[in-house]
Amino acid sequence: MTRTGWLLILLVALATVGCARGGWISETMTLVDVTGTWNGTVYMRGGNCFGGGCERTLRADLMQRGAAVTGNVEGKIFTQLGGGGSGPVEGMVTGEVLSFKLPFHGAVTVVGDDMSGPLEGLPNCPCDIVLHRGAAPVK
Repeated sequence: MTRTGWLLILLVALATVGCARGGWISETMTLVDVTGTWNGTVYMRGGNCFGGGCERTLRADLMQRGAAVTGNVEGKIFTQLGGGGSGPVEGMVTGEVLSFKLPFHGAVTVVGDDMSGPLEGLPNCPCDIVLHRGAAPVK
């Protein structure tokens, strides 16, 4: 077989291997834009919930550039974790999922102007977060 024939077989084999990977569209495409102000609630489902109830309001001001997300999050939950009332957030959008890190971390699914999902790294968790894009004040 000629050198060109072997090169053609190699190229076809490499193309086939690249296409066999599952979920490559959701891993490489950013399907949502989370830029804006998001307001909602953290629901704590374990333990004593810091006393005073198992729900904490949260506000997130987010800016997305490509898949990268930065911003600021504020709410009473930060005070209860021993910090001020707010903190910076960094995240990454993959498909329709925003993964982020604060003093706690999570991966929320974004559908239109709503996002929700589990949180980890908080005392008294498992926890869930539910946010809606809009300019409601934090309680």
